[in-house]
Amino acid sequence: MRLIVIALLMLIYSACSNSPNVEKTPQQALSLQEQIAQKKKSELASGVLLDTVILDHVFGMSKKEVYQHKNKLFKEKKIYGIYKTKNTRIFAYDLKTKNFEKLTLYFDALFHNDEMYRMECTPKLKNEEDLSTVQSDLIALYKVKYGAPHFTVPTDTIQKFNTALWMEGNLSIEIGRDEEEVVVSYTDMQRQLEVVDDI
Repeated sequence: MRLIVIALLMLIYSACSNSPNVEKTPQQALSLQEQIAQKKKSELASGVLLDTVILDHVFGMSKKEVYQHKNKLFKEKKIYGIYKTKNTRIFAYDLKTKNFEKLTLYFDALFHNDEMYRMECTPKLKNEEDLSTVQSDLIALYKVKYGAPHFTVPTDTIQKFNTALWMEGNLSIEIGRDEEEVVVSYTDMQRQLEVVDDI
């Protein structure tokens, strides 16, 4: 899944950095890649800053601050810890959706220069749970808060997998899937540009 997400990010970045600033006539419809690039450019230019994401995590937090924040949420019983090994604990959050009374999300923060620029939430699924239902439920839930996705991006044309994509200010939210998992991600698009530049 991480490879699909990276490929999607590279596609968006490539579109933003390589698209000429040429106005097209209505007859010359923009490609999906160009539409995404145009939306990203206009959102970043808007100056709107949305740094607080799921459970009050804030873009720019250091690894230490993210760990302290998770411990605070744990003490407030908003999340709970699950031990993967004797010494490794991950944090989880239960979400209720249309078809799932309890959909458990695991958190994974991604950092660049010790600043969080992306938060990924992966539902822990039982074998019998259908990934397409989980993705549909999550998209429906996010539509209530954020409206319809700005884009539905094909991420695997053979399997017909798509990613729902919202963009506002510096924030992009993606709900994507592959054959193994569904991932909800929050990305600071401004900080993401720095990450891609460093690759």
